[in-house]
Amino acid sequence: MEVPNGRRRAIGRRKACDVCYLRKIKCDAGEPECSHCVLYKAKCTYTPHLQRPRKRQMVSERSTEDFQRLEDRLVQLETRVKADGRRGPSDTATDDLTVARRASDQGIASSASRTHDSNTDICRRSFRDQESLTTTSFERSLPSLQVVRPLIEEYFARINNMIPLFHEGRFMRRLLRWYDTPSERTPATYAAINVVLALSIWHDPTKKSEGEFELMHRSVHNTLSVLSNLVTRDQDLIGAQAILGLVMLFNAGPNPRPASTLIAVAFKLSHRLRLHTRSGNDGFDESMALERDRVFWIMYFLEREINLRLRDPYLQQDDDMDVALPAFNDTNDRISIVLAPDGVTWLNLLLCRVDLSRIQAQAYHSLYSVRAERFSRKERKAALADLDLTVHAWKDSIPVQFRPEMLSEAGFGSNVRFLVHLYFIYYHLFYVAHGIYAHNPEWIRRITTYSEKYSGRQSRIIESPAQGDLLPSTWLEDIETARECMRLFKVVDRRDLALLGQISCVYLTSMIILLTNKLAIYELPIRSQMESDGALIEDALVYLATIAGKLEDDRLRCLWNGCVEMKFRAEIAAMSYNHAGELHFPEGYDRARQSSKSMAALFDAFTTADIKAPDDRYGANVWPQDVASFLDAEGALPVCFARQASANELGLWGAVYD
Repeated sequence: MEVPNGRRRAIGRRKACDVCYLRKIKCDAGEPECSHCVLYKAKCTYTPHLQRPRKRQMVSERSTEDFQRLEDRLVQLETRVKADGRRGPSDTATDDLTVARRASDQGIASSASRTHDSNTDICRRSFRDQESLTTTSFERSLPSLQVVRPLIEEYFARINNMIPLFHEGRFMRRLLRWYDTPSERTPATYAAINVVLALSIWHDPTKKSEGEFELMHRSVHNTLSVLSNLVTRDQDLIGAQAILGLVMLFNAGPNPRPASTLIAVAFKLSHRLRLHTRSGNDGFDESMALERDRVFWIMYFLEREINLRLRDPYLQQDDDMDVALPAFNDTNDRISIVLAPDGVTWLNLLLCRVDLSRIQAQAYHSLYSVRAERFSRKERKAALADLDLTVHAWKDSIPVQFRPEMLSEAGFGSNVRFLVHLYFIYYHLFYVAHGIYAHNPEWIRRITTYSEKYSGRQSRIIESPAQGDLLPSTWLEDIETARECMRLFKVVDRRDLALLGQISCVYLTSMIILLTNKLAIYELPIRSQMESDGALIEDALVYLATIAGKLEDDRLRCLWNGCVEMKFRAEIAAMSYNHAGELHFPEGYDRARQSSKSMAALFDAFTTADIKAPDDRYGANVWPQDVASFLDAEGALPVCFARQASANELGLWGAVYD
C-alpha cells in the first residue's frame, strides 16, 4: 500500500521513504520527492510496516570446506597409525589424533558462533594444540643417549667449567629424565640439550668431521625451532640459559648481529626472572642462587663484548642492578678457576671477564655514545687517557704466571684458549684507547696517504700532504704490544674455529701496526727488530691468504691484496732509507702493475665501512661448516690473487671476523 507524500509525516514514527529506509540513508523528506529518490531516479513512496530482508542463516561454503579438510586429515592420521606395524598406536599418533579432533571441534564452533569470547577460546585451544604438535615433532630428533652423553660430559669438562652456564648436576638430571620419562619432555629442555651439543662440537678443535658438523648444524636448527617457546618461558632459568647458549654460538661466528638480538631477548627474560636483583634469589637455595648469579654475569659480559663490536648501546645499565659477584673464597670450587703450572697460583676467569666488560662499557661511552660524539678534542683526549689507565691497571692486576709470554698449551691444557681470548679482548681495548684499531678510519687513512710516497709512481720519495702525526706518542709501547699479540697468536690451535672467529680482527690489526712501523722508518728509525717483525708479518699474511683462499671470499682477498701492497711499500721504505731518498724496489715488485693501485683505494671500503650495514652473507659460506674447509691447509701461501678489483668491490675482513 502506497501513501501519498503529503501524509508521510503523519503516519507512524518512520519518516524515511522506502528507498532511503532500505538503503539505510538519511531521508530529507522533500516534496514531492526526496533528493535521494531524484538522484536514484526512483519513485518516492512510503509503505507502512516495511521490513528489510533478513540474511539467511546457513553455514558458508568455506566453513564446509574447512570441516571436510579436517575430516580428511583425521582419516589420514588413522590410516598412518594402522599402517605402522612396528610401533603400533603410539603416543605420538594419539596426540595427533587428539589435535585433529580438537581442530575439528574448533572448526564447527567457529562456524556456529562468531562472538569475541568464542574466538578467544579457540585461540587458546589452538595455541595448546600447536604446542602439542611441536612436542611430538621434537621428541624423535635427538640422537641416542649413548651418542649425546659423551659430548655433554665433554662440554662440562672443557667449557662449562670456565664459563658456567649450567649447573652440571641439575642439567644431567634433566638429560636422563628426557630419555627415561618422555611424558616430562619440554621445549626448554630440548633446546638446552641441543645447544650444549652444538657448543661441545663448536668449541672443540679436534671435532671437524662431516658427521660432527652435521650434528652441530642440526642441533642449532633444533634449538631455533623452539625459540618461540623459550622467549615466553619465565617460570625457570632453563629457557634463558638455552638462549644464552645460542648467543655464545653466534658470537663465535663471523657476524655478531644475531647474537646481539638474542642477548637482548635473554636480558628481557632475566629481568622477568629478577636475575638482576639480589632480592630475586629469595626463596632459592644457595646452589640455585649461585647458578642464577653466574648466568647473569655471563649475560652481562657477553652483551658488553658484542655491543662494543657493533658500537651499539648496551641494555643492562649498572644503575639497574645490584647483583653481587659470586664469592670465590672456596678454592675447592674450581668453576672458572685456572691454575698456573706451579699448581698454587690461580686466576678466576669469570671475574676477569666481568672486569673487562666494565672497561668495554667505558670504551663505548668514551668513543661511540651520543654524548661522546659531542666531545671536544680536549674532552676526547682526556676520556681516552682515562680509558688507557684503566686498561693498563687491568693487565697489571694479572699474576705474572698468567702473562702472555707464559701461556702455552703444555702448561695450561685446554684452558689456554680462554686465557688467549681474555688477552685479545685486552688488546682490542688497548688499540681502541690509543686510536690505532683497524676500524679507526682516521688512522688508516693517514697510513694509506703516507704510503703514497713509496708507491713507485715517482723515482724519488715525495712528501705526502699533511695528515697529522702518523705515529702516536705511545708508538713504542704500541709496537711492543703488537708483537706480543702476534706471538701469542702462535699458541692458538688453527683448528679452533670458535676462537679464531673472535680474535682474528685484533690479530690482523697487530700486523697493520708492524707494517706501519716498517713503513714509517723515516719518522722513527729503529731497526733492531725488523727481521723478527718481518717473520711475524709473513705468518699473518699466510693466515689471511689461507682463509681468503679457502673461503673464496672476495672481500678477504682484496684485504690480502692491500696488506701485500702495504708490505711492498714498507720494504721500499726500508731499502731506500740509506740511499738519500732514491727509491729501491724489492725483488718481484711490478711497478707498472702496482702504480694503478693506491693504498687509499685498497683500504677505502675497510676504513669507511659502517659495521651496522646489512650483511646478507650471514649463514652462507662462512659459518661454521664451510669455514672448516681451511683447516686442512698446510699453511703455504697461495698464488698471488688477481689485483683488478675496483674500490667498491673491496670487502671488510672486519665484517667477517669482527
